[in-house]
Amino acid sequence: MKARNFSHASMVAASRGFINARRVALKALLRVEHEGSFSNLVLHGLIAKEIARAEAAGKSDSVKSEDIRLANELLYGTLRKRLLLDQWIRQLSARKTVKVDPPVLNILRLSLYQLIFLDRIPQHAVLDEAGKLARSVDRTHAVGFINAVLRKYLRLWRDDVHEPELPRDALERLAVEHSTPRWILERWAAEIEASGVDDRRILLTQLKARAEAVNRIPPLTVCINRSRHNLVEFFRIAQEAGADPRPGDYAPDAVSFEAGDFSAVRSLMENGDCHAMDEAAQLVGVLLDPQPGMRVLDMCAAPGGKSLQAAALMNNSGEVFSLDIHGARLELLATQSQLCGLDIIRTLEADSMKALPGLEEASFDRVLIDAPCSALGIIRRHPEIRYRRGPQDIAERAVIARAILDNARRYVKPGGVLVFAVCTYTREETLDQLEYFSQFKDFEIVKSAEVNRGLWKEHLGLPYMDTRPAVELDGFAAFKAVRRSI
Repeated sequence: MKARNFSHASMVAASRGFINARRVALKALLRVEHEGSFSNLVLHGLIAKEIARAEAAGKSDSVKSEDIRLANELLYGTLRKRLLLDQWIRQLSARKTVKVDPPVLNILRLSLYQLIFLDRIPQHAVLDEAGKLARSVDRTHAVGFINAVLRKYLRLWRDDVHEPELPRDALERLAVEHSTPRWILERWAAEIEASGVDDRRILLTQLKARAEAVNRIPPLTVCINRSRHNLVEFFRIAQEAGADPRPGDYAPDAVSFEAGDFSAVRSLMENGDCHAMDEAAQLVGVLLDPQPGMRVLDMCAAPGGKSLQAAALMNNSGEVFSLDIHGARLELLATQSQLCGLDIIRTLEADSMKALPGLEEASFDRVLIDAPCSALGIIRRHPEIRYRRGPQDIAERAVIARAILDNARRYVKPGGVLVFAVCTYTREETLDQLEYFSQFKDFEIVKSAEVNRGLWKEHLGLPYMDTRPAVELDGFAAFKAVRRSI
């Protein structure tokens, strides 16, 4: 299946712009893979740096939207197809990918992605740019190897060989074809079988559908800064900026854009008019329902989207305490809150599993736990997660989340609300946590009328939100509890 195409004209335009899209994508891939960085944050930072460099050189007009689009396409496309690309590399080079120098390996991935999935790109240009990339990262000695691998692929392509040699095992073949690690497929298979499916063909069909779903390119979705704009006003300024906004289907402050609107939306975010946030994540804030004048505690805040949403919904009146164990991760939130004019957010470096210094128990109207989790529900936005996680991560993160949940409940005042949420779907991290919390009889687990009823499920009579039935949303699970008045 082909990815989103780039015309020859747009590729020529991109190659002449101030930003070298391939070099940006390569830097991002290396940082994502070897520094544990998130793809969206890395790419945003690298592009912002390139734009600042262009402005300092007086060449801001030379920054092309095509450059930014191509950098996005190359980074996310290569991540989404990584296992398939690696299968090609093993076949073409007769080397295990772990034996290939990381910069060289990622140059091969980027180059093969262009040759296989992007139509109308001159093949000679891909080879030429691959050599330039190698020289830019001091890998001149590898140019011959890179060219040999790419030319071997082109010979197979001319012979109408368009797939690498794939495993015979059906599950392993599916894993490679859709770049979805086998352990994830096995967990999906267990869920499907538990629902009553015992036909192997139906099982494989459903697994393929899930794998295709997590590889679809999601829209760019933002959360409006409600303290500045209502939906009508935001649509007006977005259209004036040259974007084509679309209202969300579930969250009242969600607005989506097509990929071509990236530059316009970036300017809106830099002005503090909105921040990037999937509609499912925004529904967690809707569950929390913070009101002006309240005291809100965000137990796991960084990078801060839900704290920003809460402060805006409170019309910048009250207090939002945003905690994270890593102080450096709160810097982005502090910067963004200034851009948005939300000065009620107070960042605090703290371990959310322990007593919180300076914060009194039973003193908060709202407490949010966006808990550490396996993050399997947001793979479509962060394709790198599938390669970072393993089965052991699920149990480890469930233990951490429960410890935070135990600590957080103490800070909810009588009549106050606690919301627990995870961007995943494993039983250990969702239903098991719901069951555990139900034992605390000073809390009542409740539904929320503000969230679409089609997203509510029940487990042992306990209501919880599950966004997975809506395929256009990221996968979140959450429950809401009210502390009974004394």
